[in-house]
Amino acid sequence: TDEKGVILVRASFSYFKKKFQVEVNRFSDTVVPIVHTSQEANASCTIFWDDSFRLNGTVCLDTKTEVSLDEFQCALSDYFEQETGRGLTEINKRCIYTIAAKSFDKNSINIRDLTRDKLAGREHSLWNWLSACIKLIKNHFAVAWKKFHIVGFICRDDIQVILKQFTTGSFLVR
Repeated sequence: TDEKGVILVRASFSYFKKKFQVEVNRFSDTVVPIVHTSQEANASCTIFWDDSFRLNGTVCLDTKTEVSLDEFQCALSDYFEQETGRGLTEINKRCIYTIAAKSFDKNSINIRDLTRDKLAGREHSLWNWLSACIKLIKNHFAVAWKKFHIVGFICRDDIQVILKQFTTGSFLVR
């Protein structure tokens, strides 16, 4: 999915017997051609990255090469809302931040970290995991997710804080 592009859409309009002519040029969002479904996750990551981290005042394909984990979390929350109908909570963001910081040993992230580098102790990339989570939510848990019946991404420390509020024997499925 290293190949990407945009589509230029041009339209021309005439008003009042051609006294006023308007020409509109608009670039599409990023387009990533794929030839196999195994490329779908990386293609969606490229589109996410380009849409989220496009440089202001530049051609569509110019993006930041690296962003802070905080900036990434905000963009990811917007993406989750767009894809699943609900953004990420602060607990979800903290958990994803912890996973990313532990896996990449820095406070920033780039598209290579997302798509090619494996998570610490795992056989998959962060984006492959997030993409699979989005599919699972959309296909099986959309209503429960939108109603906050599912907490989502949560770290052990947060689980312990939450469980202390309940009686002994209470549990969370993780």
